[in-house]
Amino acid sequence: MSIFSKAVYPLVCPGLLAAAIAMTAIPARAQSDPFGSLYAPPPGSAAAPSSRTGVTGVTGAVGRSYAGSQEEGFASLGQIGMLPRVVPAIPLQLKPWNPKVSAKRPRILVPTYALALVRTGKVSAFAGGAGSEMAPRRTSLTTTLVGVPDALAEQLAQEAYEDLLMRLRAAGFDVVTPGEIAATPEAGRLELVGTRARGINGMSVYGPRSAPLWTGHPYTSAVLSASKAAIALTDMSIETDALVLTPQLALDYQQLESTGRRTYVGSAQIGARVWFDILSGSGANFMVGGSRKGLGSGPYGGFLMQGNHGSTEPFGIMYEVDDRSDSVAISNALATAGLGSLYRQSQVYAIEVAPERYAALVRAAFQGLNMSIVAELRKARGL
Repeated sequence: MSIFSKAVYPLVCPGLLAAAIAMTAIPARAQSDPFGSLYAPPPGSAAAPSSRTGVTGVTGAVGRSYAGSQEEGFASLGQIGMLPRVVPAIPLQLKPWNPKVSAKRPRILVPTYALALVRTGKVSAFAGGAGSEMAPRRTSLTTTLVGVPDALAEQLAQEAYEDLLMRLRAAGFDVVTPGEIAATPEAGRLELVGTRARGINGMSVYGPRSAPLWTGHPYTSAVLSASKAAIALTDMSIETDALVLTPQLALDYQQLESTGRRTYVGSAQIGARVWFDILSGSGANFMVGGSRKGLGSGPYGGFLMQGNHGSTEPFGIMYEVDDRSDSVAISNALATAGLGSLYRQSQVYAIEVAPERYAALVRAAFQGLNMSIVAELRKARGL
């Protein structure tokens, strides 16, 4: 058993207690790296990296006669923080949808850039058992992202927007400036919400300072606001003679696994690991205005990712912050008394990142995405 294994608690079968104690090891919680001072820069030159240590993955399992978890991959934030802060662009494949629309107007207008971050996650599994082995078991794991302040996310959204405009201009496209956008009559019809907003599935969405998010931004759950914004943007397309391009990038910090809900099986298992993930649907949607204003939204299409795309680059650690599991003693006592044997394992982990490394991966993601968007635009126009 790994040195990061937590105790395997016997359920219903007290006779397993001695063996379980013999196999029990100390769980890996957040600790201080004894060599952390070796990673610190000279005084006054920069902030010292965190010396916190943890693991890179955890698996939880429950069955009729056991419950436990296994941690793996010891890591130190101090060591991770010393890794290169520049990561090559991550190559991403986009699937064109209705690409001919993107060639209908000569200019390009990018009203905002939506950067969506997953900040919490939960995975669970259930096993019901069958016949004489009927013993409901549930295991769950909740995670929270630590170390990515809103200010950093807003900065990265601004960088992503500027990077895309730079690549579009370098490819020869005539890009509508933020000043031109603000001067259009339609600009007043867009209800701006600023550089941060709440998105679908609880994601935090960030936009550039120079091109803030509006109420119908990508990843919004407000259908009516999105429809109103689409009408205003298609009219803006006519006003500026430009294709309206709305890029979107969604990122996760983990990979979650589960055996799901199984009624006639005696065991359940879940897992999580630190993993930088670019989520399906990232890419860009686009639209153009019709022959005249006021006709509603015009033709539209997109260049979007199909499936997730991860990176093996290290950028953070995970450690347990709470264990909300049922009491083994009480569960065994209830089972012995014939009152049932339901047991629920519930753990909470923080996934803390080295901010510089996380930012390097975000930059690699939006650079790769922007390169692919420009390439698809060129292809659609026969360039």
